[in-house]
Amino acid sequence: MKIRFILFILIIIIFGGIQTFAFAQNLSVQDTDANLLIQVTDEGNSGALSMPPSTSAPATPTNKLYNTNNVLYWNDAQVGTCWNRTGTDVHLINTGDNVGIGVTDPGAKLEINGQVKITGSVPDTDKILTSDANGLASWQTVHRPKANYVGGNSYLDLLATPQLVRSVSINVPAAGVIYVSAAGYADWEGTGEDRFRLCISDSSSPDMDSNHLVEVSDYGCTDDTDQYTCWRIQRGFTVSTAGDYTYYLWADARTITGTAPPGDCGGDANCEAHTELGDVSMWVKYWPTE
Repeated sequence: MKIRFILFILIIIIFGGIQTFAFAQNLSVQDTDANLLIQVTDEGNSGALSMPPSTSAPATPTNKLYNTNNVLYWNDAQVGTCWNRTGTDVHLINTGDNVGIGVTDPGAKLEINGQVKITGSVPDTDKILTSDANGLASWQTVHRPKANYVGGNSYLDLLATPQLVRSVSINVPAAGVIYVSAAGYADWEGTGEDRFRLCISDSSSPDMDSNHLVEVSDYGCTDDTDQYTCWRIQRGFTVSTAGDYTYYLWADARTITGTAPPGDCGGDANCEAHTELGDVSMWVKYWPTE
C-alpha cells in the first residue's frame, strides 16, 4: 500500500497535475531488497528524475521507460541519447556512428535513400556544387565546352592579294581557350611550281607575311591535268571575357616559276598561280578555363 501511494505522488509530480506540494527531501522508490529504482531530487528551483542503470531490458519492455547501461529507452527503442547539443551545434555523441536517412544500415557517415535538396548559396538550373580548399561547397555556374561549324561546297580562285575564304563565330560564357580549324583541298591549275598561303586570324585585315600559318606548294608538278592537295590547319586563341568572337580564314596565291595557262580566272591578271580552293570548312571549339 505504501509503494502505491508513493507511485501516485510521483506521477503527480512528473506530470505536473498538482504543483502545491513541496518536498524537503529526495523522493525515492526502492524494491524489497532496498535497490534504488527511481529518484526525484530537489535541484533548487527545479527537480531532477533519475533512474539507475540496469544491465538488461525489462522482460516486457512495451510502453515502458527504462535505463539500460546508461542508455535511456522507451518502448524498447533508444531515446535521443546519440545526439548532443553545444550552443547552436548538434552532433553525434559517438563520432564513430553513421547517420542514415531512409536506410537502417548506413555504410558511410551520411547515407540518404532519396533526393537531396540544398537551397542555400543561390541555386539555379545547371549549377553544380563546387568545393573550396576547406571542403565548403557552394553552387557554381557550369561552363561547358561549345562548338560551331561552317562548311559546304565552295570554290575560290586565289589571287595574289589576301582573300577571305570563310569565317566562323562563337559565343562563349566565360574566359577560356578557343581552337579554330579549317580544311579543304587545292586544285592546281597552273604550270611550274605554285604555292599559296593560309592564315587563321581574329582580325578582318591580316598581315599575311607575318601571320600565315602554312605555305602549301605543288612542288612543280605537271599541271596538264588537275592535281589536288588536301590540307588542314588549326590555331588556338585565349579569351579572357565572355562574348562573341569571330575568326577568319585568309589565303593568297604565290607563283614561283612558270606561267599561268590562258583563260583561267576569267582572264584576271592578278590570278597568278591559277590555284583553286574547294570545299573549305571551318569549325571552332571552346573550352572554359574557370
